[in-house]
Amino acid sequence: MAGVVTAGCSSKTQRAYVEGQTAQSLFDAGNLPAALNAINRALALRDDQIDLILLSGRIRYRMGDYSGAFDAYNMALAIDPMNPEALQAVSQIGASIGHDAESASATDRILSVEPNNASALLIKGVGMLNHHDYAGAEAIGDKMLKADAQSEPGVVLKARAMFLSDRQADALALLRDALKRLGPKQMIVTALLECARDQGDSALMLDQFRALGEIVPDNVDLTIDEANLDYKLGHVDDARKRGAALLAKHGDDLDAVARLANLWTEYDATPLDRGQIDDLASNGPPAARLAVARFLLGKGDTTSAAALIGSLPGGEATGMRARIAYAENGDTGPAEKVLTTDQSNCDALSVRAIDALKQQDPTKSVIAAQEVASQCPERDGFDLLANAYRAKGNAVAVRQAYLDASRARPLDTVRVDHFAAWLIESGDRQEAVNVARRLTQRAPAKISAWQLLGKVCTKVGDKACIDEARAGEAAARRNFAMDLPPGQRRPNPLLGSSWR
Repeated sequence: MAGVVTAGCSSKTQRAYVEGQTAQSLFDAGNLPAALNAINRALALRDDQIDLILLSGRIRYRMGDYSGAFDAYNMALAIDPMNPEALQAVSQIGASIGHDAESASATDRILSVEPNNASALLIKGVGMLNHHDYAGAEAIGDKMLKADAQSEPGVVLKARAMFLSDRQADALALLRDALKRLGPKQMIVTALLECARDQGDSALMLDQFRALGEIVPDNVDLTIDEANLDYKLGHVDDARKRGAALLAKHGDDLDAVARLANLWTEYDATPLDRGQIDDLASNGPPAARLAVARFLLGKGDTTSAAALIGSLPGGEATGMRARIAYAENGDTGPAEKVLTTDQSNCDALSVRAIDALKQQDPTKSVIAAQEVASQCPERDGFDLLANAYRAKGNAVAVRQAYLDASRARPLDTVRVDHFAAWLIESGDRQEAVNVARRLTQRAPAKISAWQLLGKVCTKVGDKACIDEARAGEAAARRNFAMDLPPGQRRPNPLLGSSWR
């Protein structure tokens, strides 16, 4: 990057490229947050230099900020519409995060100069699938295979196009033939897994999970996915073993442990036995201990939660110890002590919000709950806020708190349950049904969502709705998909948000 700076450049440009060089060095060293800060300083000085913009895209992509990376690469195209790196990035990232028009435009530009570019052909084929042009997508798959008979994406694109055009047997035959020709390739085995999932063929799914376990062992996504299948099939012991193994191998992965806890919330109140809890308390990473303790505390098991937290340092551990003390004996002292030095500690603030309602001080409860909802939206702050506003008689604010809770945790059955119960209590029975039904639309594979709809429909006496909920629950028990939050797609656009 240094070679770009010339003697005739302005001092501002020189300073920008010096920051760019720093960003590149930090990026190469793997210090991504510092690299991002450096490239942001560079762009603050000169935001029209394509080298700097491209580096910003690379850093953001490596950090998992796909939306920010897309914006950076799209900005690069505004300067150089045929820049190869930016075109490839906008084509691929755009297809993954829903910027379909920009992705299609970049893809067409790539293909205008490289008609057989495999990545661009794949993105174009996926776009055709998304627009239900299955014949066109199959033709793209054929073109990819003609250029490279061993193209895994070409095989899977063609197979998915066949599957979606009601030629499931042909799709399965194509994938199985590819496995014979190419060996156990991850993409092809994954495609077989998705075919089996769509058809509700649990035995074939288990076969593919075993095959994928050989190809990509200890994969978090596969572990969570297979545990979900185990729970739905009633293989609880197998699911629990997978959960324990995930904690042992990936317990320091906050996202992985949170996803496992979500699975437990849906299916399993007691996922770990006493021995496993004791082992986790002795040997587990702090992140896993805290996450599992929070889950168990939510189930009322303060003893196990306290054992897991033990003497862990840090604000979260201290706050949870305060919350356990309050749950066990109503003592607010530990929470208030935490708040003297950490005024934004969410667990201590939750204690304050809950106790303030008991002391008939809803205003104090609102203030504390607002802070919890703001600082820790994934926790129970919005519920606490709704309860506080209920005590104040502010129905508009109660409704808003529950709506905000649904936005923060769109697949959370418990939050929707609380919202629906309040709506029924307030006399808005039809809206209670609507709220519960929207959860089933966001999460059709979630058994608890359909059970909630059935409960609400029973309370309001809607026979047709009860029948709908029963049918939906039966279908959900046979639906082996993993519901994604609204707007989220799987990393590989070829697989879509779901196979179908």
